[in-house]
Amino acid sequence: MKEIILIFQLEDSSMKTAIGQALLPFHVRLKKVEPSEYNKPLGALAGLPGFEADGSAGTYTGAPLPAPMMIFAGLPENKFDRILRQLRNHKVILPYKAVLTPTNQAWTPLQCFEEIKREHESMNCSL
Repeated sequence: MKEIILIFQLEDSSMKTAIGQALLPFHVRLKKVEPSEYNKPLGALAGLPGFEADGSAGTYTGAPLPAPMMIFAGLPENKFDRILRQLRNHKVILPYKAVLTPTNQAWTPLQCFEEIKREHESMNCSL
């Protein structure tokens, strides 16, 4: 799997700049996912084999995600850790982040966002 970071609903230009600067030394592809693609599985958006878009889902026309989200795919653990550290150093604060897994690769961005949101709410309620 190729190293790629999917980014969703990032409208803040200073945050875009900070992310670009943080990721520059890592030579990782950053792909901005348009809302029209929100009905596609994360695996297809990340370019995984077996997830080629067949067009049967059509174009998504619903509401965008309520907040930015990042999905990390194909990164070795040590590189992933360094990227997270670099994002923090550049003051990139995006609470909705996930790693692409066999469990979530068939989810749409909307499904993934809702799951991450539930996890955050669950963690914050238990504190």
